[in-house]
Amino acid sequence: MRTRHIAALAAILVGSATAQAQPLRVEYTVSGSSGNWLLNFTLFNDFGGPSDMGVYWFGINAPSTSVTGSAPAWWSNGASTVNAGSGTTYQNSWRTDMSTFLLPGQSMTGFVAQSFALAAPTSVGWFAYAFSDSYAQSNGGYDVGDNFNGLTYNPGFESRSSGSIAQVNPGSLTPPPPPPPPLTELNVPVTTTPEPSTYVLMASGLAALGYLKRRRKVA
Repeated sequence: MRTRHIAALAAILVGSATAQAQPLRVEYTVSGSSGNWLLNFTLFNDFGGPSDMGVYWFGINAPSTSVTGSAPAWWSNGASTVNAGSGTTYQNSWRTDMSTFLLPGQSMTGFVAQSFALAAPTSVGWFAYAFSDSYAQSNGGYDVGDNFNGLTYNPGFESRSSGSIAQVNPGSLTPPPPPPPPLTELNVPVTTTPEPSTYVLMASGLAALGYLKRRRKVA
């Protein structure tokens, strides 16, 4: 019986660790062409804790980017520095208010940023903050410590996401040159030049005619 209790407790701890390991997921697709890429991010809330643990702040760290689109009820929040985490400054971020938090089990897309890099980025760093009012109230209020330890009412997260290229703008592709036209024979009239033996034979014939003409005159 004791062994079963230990095994059950271990399973709960492993499941809890797994839920804590990746409570948020970020995916993105890439479209456009070299020097003008559009990165469309999708945010997934996989929290297994409080049902009101909603994401309200999300940002990306891609070189040479600018926000060109926002998810419904979210707005561009400019560059943001994650002081309590790595201290990284993320060039683009989005925020929303409590009434439109991304709640557990939900996903949201439309976080679009533009990249002017020659090559499409294959990995992008991101951060996100979540908030649970019920967790804060049941754990002594809002002042519960570092919000990057994963145990607070206001946890923060940082990670990287690998994107997939959805499509390439067909207008950016250079079509191959057309094949050369097939070779055709030219019908050019051919002028032949008489050989030297022909000239000798013709001269002999003229000389014979002249000799016969002189003999007739003498006779």
